[in-house]
Amino acid sequence: MDPYCCVRVGNAVFETPKDTNGGKTPKWNRIINSYLPFGVESFYLQIFDEKAFTADECIAWAHIILPNGIFCGEIIDDWYQLSGQQGEGKEGVINLITSFTPV
Repeated sequence: MDPYCCVRVGNAVFETPKDTNGGKTPKWNRIINSYLPFGVESFYLQIFDEKAFTADECIAWAHIILPNGIFCGEIIDDWYQLSGQQGEGKEGVINLITSFTPV
């Protein structure tokens, strides 16, 4: 598998490069900086397997509520459950570090 991750914050979409042969333990180590529109309190994450001759396959996803601590200046390092064909929260986990800087 050659997985990559798409993150949607409001109407903005960010994509990591694929982790060639990342299989079930991909590592992206990516920093995504995004404007957080007023009222947005969550973001969506999808993991795709890049295919050469067919459409890329969505293999996992998560709807992540932004931790309240980030709005108080905390940096949150946490693991989030992924959903997919096996069911809600049963596709594995992803480690995300989130923070918020007011502008």
